[in-house]
Amino acid sequence: MSPVTARLVTIVILALSLTRAEALEVLTRDGGPIAGPAIAHGAEFARETGVPVRVIPRPFDALYGAVMMGFVTGRPPADVLILPADWLPDVAPYLMPVPEALVQSPLVQGIHPAYRDRQMRWRGQWLAVTLDGDLHMGAYRRDLFEDRAAQAAYRAQTGRALEPPRTWQDYARIAAFFRARGVAGTLEASAENGQRLWSLFSHAAAYTAHPDHPGHFFFDPDTMAPRDRQPGLGPGVARLS
Repeated sequence: MSPVTARLVTIVILALSLTRAEALEVLTRDGGPIAGPAIAHGAEFARETGVPVRVIPRPFDALYGAVMMGFVTGRPPADVLILPADWLPDVAPYLMPVPEALVQSPLVQGIHPAYRDRQMRWRGQWLAVTLDGDLHMGAYRRDLFEDRAAQAAYRAQTGRALEPPRTWQDYARIAAFFRARGVAGTLEASAENGQRLWSLFSHAAAYTAHPDHPGHFFFDPDTMAPRDRQPGLGPGVARLS
C-alpha cells in the first residue's frame, strides 16, 4: 500500500471512529487469506491512530446470518464489514453511501472497472469499496512473438499475423504453433483443490455469456431464468474477454 493510499484509508476510517472511544470492530470471514490481512492492517491502523481495532472472524457459513441478524434487530454487527460483493443488494438498505471524496480519490479510481463499476454500487449508489478481487491475465513471450522467423512461419501456416490472441481460437492456434516448434504452447494454473474452477469459467464464459448481457453468466438479469440450457455464442465468436 502506497503512503498516499494508506493516508486515505486512515483518514476515512478515522473519520468514522473519532466519535467512539471503544475499539473499531471489523467483521469478516475466518481463514488466513481474508481475516489475515484485516488483522495485520488493523494492528497497523491502531499503531498509527491510537484507535484499537478488533477483528471478529466468523466461519463463512455463519457470516451471512451474523450480518443480517444484526441489521434486522437494529444491532449492527460491526463498524466495518468485509463481505462477498454479491451480498451488497441484501445489505444495501442498512449502509451509508461511500463519501464522494473517497469515490473520486486515487484509491477508488485505481480499482479495476470490473470491480469498481459493477460491484461497489447498488441502484446508482456507491455503497462499498473493493478490497480484493481476482482477474485472469495472460502473459506472453515477446521474444518469441517478435522473432522474424516465427512471424514468417506463422503467417505462411495460418495466413495471419503473429500477435497476442484476441479469441480462444487465436489462443489455441498460437499454442499449437509454438508447441510444434518445441516450445510449451501455453501454461495455465490448475492446482489440485485450487483455483481451477475459475480457469474453467474463463474458458466457458466466452462461449455461453451473451454479449447483450455482459457480466451475467448464470441467470437472465431481467427474469432470473437459469441460462444453463441456453445456447451460447459458439466457438466462432468466443472472445478472451
